[in-house]
Amino acid sequence: MPPLLDFCNKVGIILKVCGTSFNENNSEFEFFSDLLGDTGWEYWKKSEDLDSYKKIDQASAIVFIDSTLGYEALGRGLKCVAFPLRGEVLQVNDRRFGWPADLPESGPFWASKGDEGEVERLMNYITKVSDDEWKLISTPVVEQLMCFDADNSRFIEFIDNIIVKQGMHNAQ
Repeated sequence: MPPLLDFCNKVGIILKVCGTSFNENNSEFEFFSDLLGDTGWEYWKKSEDLDSYKKIDQASAIVFIDSTLGYEALGRGLKCVAFPLRGEVLQVNDRRFGWPADLPESGPFWASKGDEGEVERLMNYITKVSDDEWKLISTPVVEQLMCFDADNSRFIEFIDNIIVKQGMHNAQ
């Protein structure tokens, strides 16, 4: 997304692309290099399984297209901007922001178009929004998409209930 790189360069932010694969043939790097050029950005190659989480935890803001890592970052309360551009390009609804939730094409931290105006709007917002305002704006949307459960307590409770029910069924 050249408009994103242009914005970052203009305001003095280093755009860091978080690699998603352990692919040794550099095709992911080459894709971004073709898109963004040779300067003004960095590529963070994935080196271990939890590497991506460590990297996004260091970021002041995350920008994503439609990655699960981006949605997980939202669920964890991190400041994010989403440009779900694949849905528009591929003409499919399941790549819209927050699908299957029924959200508008554009919102306070997402837009289905990656033009210069939308990039400026969202990046200006995400780089200036306070933590309190971010929580106020993002929480109602994120609650429609996913729920962060740090200790997996809901999952553990679900499994425990299955085990208890299975044990009761077997006892009869």
